[in-house]
Amino acid sequence: MMACISRPPWSPKPSAASCRWRAIAWLAKRKASRAFRKGDYEGAATLYRKLAEEHPLARHWAFLGAALGAGGHHEGALEASSNAVELDPQYGLAYYNRALILRNTGRRSRAIKDLKKALEADLPRRFKSAASKVLAEMQKK
Repeated sequence: MMACISRPPWSPKPSAASCRWRAIAWLAKRKASRAFRKGDYEGAATLYRKLAEEHPLARHWAFLGAALGAGGHHEGALEASSNAVELDPQYGLAYYNRALILRNTGRRSRAIKDLKKALEADLPRRFKSAASKVLAEMQKK
């Protein structure tokens, strides 16, 4: 099992339960990510759903949304991505995922709004680049 994540010297020592929770969550996330990369979107969605319900963090809901969307479950993907946005309005990946689903279901104006929000929020560089390209394409039409 993984050691507890390092902490700054001034922070209190984490409990054994806290370290156990982090290790379990890390392993579950890794397993779900592996399933997603292999194209097992149903399996990834099942694992991400369990993770999101047990540890309701924006990133878990966003990853669930991505897995559901990739598996063709658009309404469930929209719901999961919206949960992520509600939990952390600055989590750009949730807006980006939701925008792609909205675009794929023909909801162009809402997709454009979410892409703009994704670009304003905290979004990794590779997704920022992808969001910019998708937004430019959508605004041409």
